[in-house]
Amino acid sequence: MNSNRKGLWWQLFLAIVLHASLLLVGLINWSNMQKPQEASGMQGDISLVEGNNGAPEPIKISLDTGDVVDARQLIAKRKLDAAKAKAEEEAKAKAEEAAKAKAAEEARAKAEAEAKARAEEEQAKAKAEADAKARAEAEAKAKAEAEAKAKAEAEAKAKAEAAKKSKEDDLGKIIQESQAKQTKQSQPSKKAEQNAKYNDAFASLLGEGGGDGSRTTNASAGDFERYKAKIQNEINNNFSYNPAFIGKRCAIDVRISSDGSIAIYNGSQNGQANVCALGEQAIINTVRVTPPSNDFMSQVNRVTLVFIIK
Repeated sequence: MNSNRKGLWWQLFLAIVLHASLLLVGLINWSNMQKPQEASGMQGDISLVEGNNGAPEPIKISLDTGDVVDARQLIAKRKLDAAKAKAEEEAKAKAEEAAKAKAAEEARAKAEAEAKARAEEEQAKAKAEADAKARAEAEAKAKAEAEAKAKAEAEAKAKAEAAKKSKEDDLGKIIQESQAKQTKQSQPSKKAEQNAKYNDAFASLLGEGGGDGSRTTNASAGDFERYKAKIQNEINNNFSYNPAFIGKRCAIDVRISSDGSIAIYNGSQNGQANVCALGEQAIINTVRVTPPSNDFMSQVNRVTLVFIIK
């Protein structure tokens, strides 16, 4: 009997000591909490204290039960839950870090791609502008060269036409002057005298030369007639042959100086106007013929030259 009572008292003592220890721990934790909120008083119940989400509520063990094993299991479970929560937090933090790193890498790659695209676009734009500028310069150069060539051709053509017109005008002027001179021959006696002289000269020089450039002379003529034929041939060398006036003729009176220079008597032309104009031009172009001998000086004061186009 006594031994049984001692065993009961010993168990009771241990239970009291254990409960006192647990209560002391609970009091310490309770003092650290700002607003403690106790559980409903159920045996072994666990709840979180408001204001300290991570701190577990002290374990309450009834003195009636003496359930020490349950208290140890609760403590172990709390440690396991805390370790699990910590692992989850660490995993979550690592996942967030990985997500941030991935996002940063994607942003960096995107920025590099955009920068590369912008650089390529700017390079292509610069190349296109350079090509367009080169084409415009080439087109402008070609256009300027074409315009310069066309201008030069137009100027050359205009000069040629002007020279041709000037030549035609000069010839027309000569013809008009010749015709005007002929119209001034108003005296019938003078006209008849000139016609007679023209007929005599034509009769004597026919076959001795003329506008056709013939150089044959009359062997039976005198010295003066041979001299006349000679100067006629010299002037004929400068006569411009025109087939449009075949069969036409003109006689022109000239004065030959001692040095061979020739002067035309105004109004002395007798014949077709165009042939007269050509004859006058031939005389002007000749300028000087073989000088006459002293024996002919009185005769060369007025010599009739005949131009015939055959």
